[in-house]
Amino acid sequence: MYYRYSEADYKTLLSKSQYSVRISKILRSKKTLTHDELRQELGIEKNNLSNIIKKLEPFGIIYASRIGKNVFYSLTPKGIEFFDYVKAQNQMADVIDTITEKKQKKKEIENYALKPSALTNK
Repeated sequence: MYYRYSEADYKTLLSKSQYSVRISKILRSKKTLTHDELRQELGIEKNNLSNIIKKLEPFGIIYASRIGKNVFYSLTPKGIEFFDYVKAQNQMADVIDTITEKKQKKKEIENYALKPSALTNK
């Protein structure tokens, strides 16, 4: 199945919790973790993770299943799509930053070359 969030949905999800991306990244790489394992990966308290999960539940990005005393978390297909979107946005931001840095360096070189002192020092 293919789920498509709108850009607004992604922004809303990102604003709901600073941990949404971190949780997505961890679960994308580790596939499935228990509540305690995920909590340790994030470095937060047990109750904090429960509250974060409650904020993210309406978006359907995390699947939780209980086996005995353990709760296991994994990404849903929507969660995978969300992570891939964020990753693509970050890569795009990196490309934009690189282009901006190159343009800035070029401008600095051009400005330096145009300075009278640069010409007389030759």
